[in-house]
Amino acid sequence: KSYSVTKHVLASRMPIPGSNDSINVSDYLAGGSLRKASAALLGKTYLEVEPPGFIVIQVSDSNAEVTSHLANAYVMALRKYLTEGKAREIAGELTYIDQRLKEVDRTVQEAEGSLYAFKRIHLGGLDDNERFEVQREYGIRQRSVSAWARLYNTLLSHQEATRLKAQRGNHHIEVLSSTTSGNVQ
Repeated sequence: KSYSVTKHVLASRMPIPGSNDSINVSDYLAGGSLRKASAALLGKTYLEVEPPGFIVIQVSDSNAEVTSHLANAYVMALRKYLTEGKAREIAGELTYIDQRLKEVDRTVQEAEGSLYAFKRIHLGGLDDNERFEVQREYGIRQRSVSAWARLYNTLLSHQEATRLKAQRGNHHIEVLSSTTSGNVQ
């Protein structure tokens, strides 16, 4: 998780201090060596997750512009990570639910067809013992149809809940910052 955020920060472009040009953060920190740049970035950064879901980012550098850029790059990377990750998670859930709904729907239809066929075949002149056995078997098949139908309805409810979660599940990120002599919190 943290590597993708770090990689995004290292790939971001920042203004070269005292110039109108820009440079990749990895080039600025370590001349392009991703391993060295990652180590340098992590040396300038303190990240902590605090309840209830706050992420504290502290960046320090001798140059306030660099500090500000790195902190902002972290915020952008975390936004991207959290929103894309949640979107992938929800898309995976919905794909699974949709697949299960199709499977369960087929099973419900087969069970209902079997129940109907059983009832049609076994109507007619039966003695008491045969009627009891037919009614018992019919009850078993009827409960099976009911169980599959309940599972189908449960999946539909879960599908709707997942869709609602997708609509309201966007993370709210608020930046509370303070800058003191090249440090941003």
